[in-house]
Amino acid sequence: MIAVLAGCNAGSKENKADAFDKYQLAGALSIAQGAYRDAVESYEKALAINPAPDDGAFVYRGLASSYYHLEKYDEALTYFKKAMDVNPGYAPNHGLSGIIYYKQGKYDKCMEALETYIALDPEDIDSYQMLSNACYMTDNYAKAICYIQEYLQKKPDNADMYLLLGMCHVANDGSVYDVTNTFAKAAESGSGQASEYLRMIAEAAAR
Repeated sequence: MIAVLAGCNAGSKENKADAFDKYQLAGALSIAQGAYRDAVESYEKALAINPAPDDGAFVYRGLASSYYHLEKYDEALTYFKKAMDVNPGYAPNHGLSGIIYYKQGKYDKCMEALETYIALDPEDIDSYQMLSNACYMTDNYAKAICYIQEYLQKKPDNADMYLLLGMCHVANDGSVYDVTNTFAKAAESGSGQASEYLRMIAEAAAR
């Protein structure tokens, strides 16, 4: 009798493991197809079977990504945090968390998340753009200037970044040369707003 019961328990555990794997795979396939509501349903069924899986980072990340695409940002952040608790070194979790915080206007948290992200993945230079904007929005102008300059070393033709750099120089009491030179580069790269700022500066200097 004991042997029979043991066999039943083993079979039950095996069936649960199979079911968990099935729902986890279904979730991943749904994400690949852009069916994010279906992905959420599948991943939640997987977690109902096993609330603390060994590969929980994968499940949590799948749920977080699905909720992100559904624009349910609080739910996405909840699962990104769970995924980071399991695997703190996986850079994209920090990067997407930073994007969500920026969309929510939580710029301090955005900076924290994106600074962690670029420490893990310094080659993703595009992330410096949002990070620079977050620094500007929180009055961290000197830090923003540093990130913008790093960005422009690799992508020197971005008018928006030159414009932001000029605005940071203005807010940070930069020299007239730094301000006008930066706005001039923004205007050369196609920024009409920078051209307008240069006109205003010239008019002010002529008075």
